[in-house]
Amino acid sequence: LDTARKCFGRMSHHDMVSWSTIIAGYGSHGKGETALEMYMEFLQSGLEPNHVIFLSILSACGHNGLVDQGLSLFHSMTKDFGIEPKLEHRACIVDLFSRAGRVEDAYDFYKRMFPEPTVEVLGILLDACRTSGNVELGDIIATEIFMLKPVDAGNYLQLAHSCASVARWDGVGEAWIQMRSLGLKKLPAWSFIELHGTITTFFTDHSSHPQYEDIVSVLKSLSKDIRNLGVDFKSSQIHLIS
Repeated sequence: LDTARKCFGRMSHHDMVSWSTIIAGYGSHGKGETALEMYMEFLQSGLEPNHVIFLSILSACGHNGLVDQGLSLFHSMTKDFGIEPKLEHRACIVDLFSRAGRVEDAYDFYKRMFPEPTVEVLGILLDACRTSGNVELGDIIATEIFMLKPVDAGNYLQLAHSCASVARWDGVGEAWIQMRSLGLKKLPAWSFIELHGTITTFFTDHSSHPQYEDIVSVLKSLSKDIRNLGVDFKSSQIHLIS
C-alpha cells in the first residue's frame, strides 16, 4: 500500500481509474478510514464521482464495518450528485449490513430496494444468516432462493453449510437428499487457458487431459528450478528462504 500511495503521488494526472483503484486498495486491506480520506481528497480535486468511485468507497466501508459512513455515502449518490444507485451499489449496502451482523436490516433493505428478486444478493444474506446464527431468517431466504433456482446444486450446498453451522443436522441431510433426488452434483473447481485461439480447461484432481503427464513433468521441473533460487512453497503461499 505504501508503494501504491507513492506511485499515486508521483502521477502527473489523476483520473477516475487511479482514484477508484487507490480507494479500493485501501478499503480491501483494512484501511477504511484512509479510503474515506482519499475519497475526500478526490472530491477536493474538483472531479465528480461516478458509479465506479461510489462502488469503491461503498465496498471499502463494507469491508471495514463503517456502516453509518457507508449509508451516508449511498444516500449522497442521488441527493448530492444525481446518480441513481445500480444493483451493485445496493448489493454493497446489503453486504455492509451483513458484515456488521445486522442481518435483519440487510434483509429489510433488500426487500425495499430490490424490486426484482436477485439470487446473488440472497446468497449474501444466507451466508450472513449462517454467520450470525439467524436460523429463522435463513429458512425464509433459502425458500426464496429455491423458488428462483430450484435446480442449482450450489444453492443446496449453501443451505447445507448454513444448517451445519448451527448444528441442524436434519437440515443438512434434507438438503443432500433433495440434491440427490433432483440428480444434482457439485461441479468440480476448474480453470482455463487460451492458447493460439484454443481454450483448454483444467479440473481439480483430474488427470484426463491428453497432455497431463507432460504438464506435470514441466511443473515439477519449474518447481525444482524455483526452489533452487531460494523459494519454498508452503500452505499455498510462497515464502522466501532466509
